[in-house]
Amino acid sequence: MNTIDKIERRIHTLEIARKEHITEVQITRQEYMELPTNTKLIDGVRLVVVDKLGDCTKKDCYAYQITECYALNELYCKNKDCRFYRDDIRISEIETDIKRYVKE
Repeated sequence: MNTIDKIERRIHTLEIARKEHITEVQITRQEYMELPTNTKLIDGVRLVVVDKLGDCTKKDCYAYQITECYALNELYCKNKDCRFYRDDIRISEIETDIKRYVKE
């Protein structure tokens, strides 16, 4: 069984267990390395790379820094979904935007 089949099976199992369509699934770094380049979705489900399956910490978030959250006073994503999670921006972009706004 190849890696994509394993991930599709994991998605199917999670959907059966939760009785709802899931939007993201965790994969290990090893599984990520075995996927074709730039694979971010499988069956419309977003892939989240983690060191250990079951770890909810989203290390690709703009606010994640080593073991702490730059934006919040606690690492909420470690135990549950964080409503502030974003992977499409970086701290440096936010700081640049703030500086530009102050000048205007």
